[in-house]
Amino acid sequence: LDGLRERLKEYYKLGAKFTKWRGVYIIKKDFPSKLSIQSNAHALARYSALVQENNMVPIVEPEVLMDGEHSAKECAEKTSEVIKKCFEELILHKVDLKGIILKPNMILPGNKSKDKISKEEIATYGQVQERKNQLLGLINDNLSEHPQESDQLKEIVEDWAELKIEAFQNRRSWVRATPTESVKS
Repeated sequence: LDGLRERLKEYYKLGAKFTKWRGVYIIKKDFPSKLSIQSNAHALARYSALVQENNMVPIVEPEVLMDGEHSAKECAEKTSEVIKKCFEELILHKVDLKGIILKPNMILPGNKSKDKISKEEIATYGQVQERKNQLLGLINDNLSEHPQESDQLKEIVEDWAELKIEAFQNRRSWVRATPTESVKS
């Protein structure tokens, strides 16, 4: 971020309208750590504020990498934690949320995971995550003056997303179990 303000002015003069900053996270037993989530979110927010100050659109990319043995559920949980912290920092830095492009990672199991999931499951995780992000953004846009109500609604949205994923997983388990049970009968 050192010297970014001056570089952005030059990029704007050269015709740049968008810029991208990527914060990378890995999933392992103790990672991403609270410190790395906070540090990257803070850097993404500072970058976004500087970009908007220079009349450009920041592309904010908090990316949880698919490297590792984690499940899709773990990826969804960590991605949610990362994005939530990013929005908190963006708001603290007075970034206009309507003037950013959020580019989150896909929700996938790690590339070394034994848990493989279908295209339908990937789409479901992605749709729930996207809708949750939209709802959290709306809450932040409209209730920043009312922190108690805002926190309550955010909790409801988090619970809703978790229930949607659980409902999908339960349905999937039932569908997979049904043919097996009918074969035994």
